[in-house]
Amino acid sequence: MENVISVDLEDWYHLVHLRDYAKNKTPQIQYSIQPILKLFKKYNTTTTFFVLGEIAEKNPEVIELINKDGHEIASHGYSHKPLWEISKEEFIEELEKTKSIVTKISKEKILGYRAPYFSISKERSWAIESLKEMNYKYDSSIFPLKIGSWYGDSSAPLNPYNPLNSDILKNNHDENFKEFPLTVFDKNEIRFPLAGGIYLRTYPFLIFKTLLKQVKKQGRSLFLFFHPWETHKNLIKLDVPFKNKFIVYYGIKGMLKKIEHLLKTYKFSSFRENLD
Repeated sequence: MENVISVDLEDWYHLVHLRDYAKNKTPQIQYSIQPILKLFKKYNTTTTFFVLGEIAEKNPEVIELINKDGHEIASHGYSHKPLWEISKEEFIEELEKTKSIVTKISKEKILGYRAPYFSISKERSWAIESLKEMNYKYDSSIFPLKIGSWYGDSSAPLNPYNPLNSDILKNNHDENFKEFPLTVFDKNEIRFPLAGGIYLRTYPFLIFKTLLKQVKKQGRSLFLFFHPWETHKNLIKLDVPFKNKFIVYYGIKGMLKKIEHLLKTYKFSSFRENLD
């Protein structure tokens, strides 16, 4: 399979580390998206944008720009609430609402989904079942490494697979629904995160690049991600606790350069193209 460097299309105030402190939710997505699209165009790369329904509803022109450049538009839900905060019924409602908004703008069928905070887990297997029932073709929410109490499962497969309904961490070749797990480094059953986002921002880049090469030597594809707000040098700064400040703001200044280096080094495509 080809590598994918996807974009989770959300704004700064959707973050759990900022949302309780954001009194004025001034959107910046219309500014942060432009350099990203320009960079993808420079390297002749089309990828997958996991779009929040709320973003599409308020900023349809952003979706039109993404669609015009030939990128795949997939679903990131509507509100950016992680699945541990919503019920199955609310999850389905968000899927339907986002699908309606996005398809009206793009005129394209939505094939894929990514849960906010990679919050699909074995305990929330109903999410995968619901996606299958609603004729989605793939998901990219499984993080094959446990990250504190937030997300992930170290027993998850490292490579794309077809998840069982009864155990979404196991493969069933007869399924036609694909899971694309995020990239982690794995050696001798020792794993640590290497999927992009905060890990791309905070790791020394030489180490990050070296570990990606090791993943490729193992014959694995790279499934990376980032957010537009992570690349925006004029991102609104809030007075938040140090931990939140570090998680959100550290490494933003050099993020676009790192992404450009990856685009120079590897060939990337969309998840839709990998399905083909």
